[in-house]
Order: sequence, then C-alpha cells, then structure tokens
Amino acid sequence: MQNVMHIFETGLLIASRYNVILHSLTTTGSLTFFPLRSSPPPWYEHVAFTIGYVNGNHFVKISLVEGHPMPRIVPNWFRFKYECATAWATPYMTRINKYEQLLYGNRTSDPTADPIANSIPVD
Repeated sequence: MQNVMHIFETGLLIASRYNVILHSLTTTGSLTFFPLRSSPPPWYEHVAFTIGYVNGNHFVKISLVEGHPMPRIVPNWFRFKYECATAWATPYMTRINKYEQLLYGNRTSDPTADPIANSIPVD
C-alpha cells in the first residue's frame, strides 16, 4: 500500500502542478479538479485529462468526446483556491449542471448535505 494514490488528496496537486483540468471517474463519486493558484489560459488552451478508478486498485486514462458533461467540482477547490483561479470554473458550469441533471434527474439536492450545491447556478 506504499504506492497508493488517493485522488481526493492528489487531484488538486496534479491540476495545480500541471495547470490542467483533471476529471476523476469512480463508482463512488466522480469529481473535477481545477488548479488552485493560477489564472486560466485562454479557453482554447485548456487541457483536460480524465482518469477512471477500476477494479478497486488502479487508475486508467479515459478519452471522452469534446463537450462531455463534467462531474462536480471537488469541494476543497472552493475552500483553498486563490481568487485568480475562480475563472477556471466559469466556462464549464453548463457542463457541470448537465452532469448533475443526468446523474440526479429532477431531484433537488439538500444544500446542507452538499457543500457546493449553492455554488452551481441553475439554468
């Protein structure tokens, strides 16, 4: 277990170090990670990577089609991001909302149970 990667702890580090968007897909909860301390480059220079956790023991790279729905943003990003990093999320809110609609349908989430429920605008 010494070489185990825990994505919840390392996803923000990967996104911040390489200035990329990281999506982690799992059966227990998928997340999007944005860099914490940088302003985003122009939208056409954004780079996104998607990894999936499989067989309970390793990650694999996944290729998704352009414009795919995006999982919710990891809650710690809202807590620790610098103000300049806020703009990373703006162009992706529609895709994040689409993911939520696909996942939860028309159910409304309880804001007290979901730390970022109030941060995702509703169309």
